[in-house]
Amino acid sequence: MDVVVGEALRQAARVKTLARDALGPQVVEASRRLAECLDGERRAYVVGNGGSAADAQHFAAEFTGRFHRARRPLPVLALSTDTSVLTGVGNDFGFDAVFARQVEAFGRQGDILFAISASGNSSNVVEAARIAQKKGVFVVGLTGRHPAALDRHCDLLLKVPSVVTARIQECQMTLLHIVCDLTERLLLGSADEPADESTILPGKLLAMREEWRQQRLTVVSTNGCFDVLHAGHLDSLSRAAALGDVLVVLLNSDASVRRVKGPGRPFSSQGGRAVLLQALEPVDYVCIFDQDDPAAALAELQPDVHCKGSEYAAALPEREIVERFGGRVEFLPRIIDLSSTQLIERLDVV
Repeated sequence: MDVVVGEALRQAARVKTLARDALGPQVVEASRRLAECLDGERRAYVVGNGGSAADAQHFAAEFTGRFHRARRPLPVLALSTDTSVLTGVGNDFGFDAVFARQVEAFGRQGDILFAISASGNSSNVVEAARIAQKKGVFVVGLTGRHPAALDRHCDLLLKVPSVVTARIQECQMTLLHIVCDLTERLLLGSADEPADESTILPGKLLAMREEWRQQRLTVVSTNGCFDVLHAGHLDSLSRAAALGDVLVVLLNSDASVRRVKGPGRPFSSQGGRAVLLQALEPVDYVCIFDQDDPAAALAELQPDVHCKGSEYAAALPEREIVERFGGRVEFLPRIIDLSSTQLIERLDVV
């Protein structure tokens, strides 16, 4: 049974990672459209069947109430809640019409419809989207990977990169939550990224640091050259990641490595080293710094936990910086007795 649990969670994580890479601009556009609609005193509607109906109601409730930020209630309506309409229209006009009749009655130019269907072929959702477009309602479709009937009646598509219904539905709700968050930010004027005033870390990373702080997430950092990646690195990174919620790896630039390790290093460019690190499961973010040590980067990141190998326990200059901002330093044991230098010597590279 543990294998089933682990595999389901692995698949869910993979689908969301693929969605992150494929759907970012579309999610932003859906949020922008919804914010414009609601700010202009128009309405939004959400339709879906079964689990998608529950997601539609969940999504709508985040706007009638609130997602994160205090604000006025907003008119986002799930069209799957009125049993009299559903049974009456279903009885008199057929189940395909239960959403479309409501869209025809209430929809106006400038409104927006979120049409949720894991298969993309739910006939009543497709019909609602078709009627919505005829009335000038902007349609956002949420479906799975395969081409579907709903695709032809949407102005914007969020196609989850999966064909498994459960994985599609899980990812759809995540996307809807992100739309809630971005829409609130847009309406309240807090969606713009801050100007990059940093000389060390990217502005986007610093902005995320503020987000993590507000969410009370524990930020962990570690640093190094990571010139010849090996199992010892992976073990240390896994141990570091287990100490918090987000792991940021501060990576020495090529120039920094040359100054620290000598003119023959690094063997891999900073871009190549960063790509390999980012591909490792424990690592959330990689940031390249050009100084000889990570002190300046740590002063900007202000991690809650900074990790180094136990061989550095006697003297770690950056410890004072981490503790100055309320963080702590953890020294990780070397369980797998490997080092890049040892590997290089064995390979007779130098």
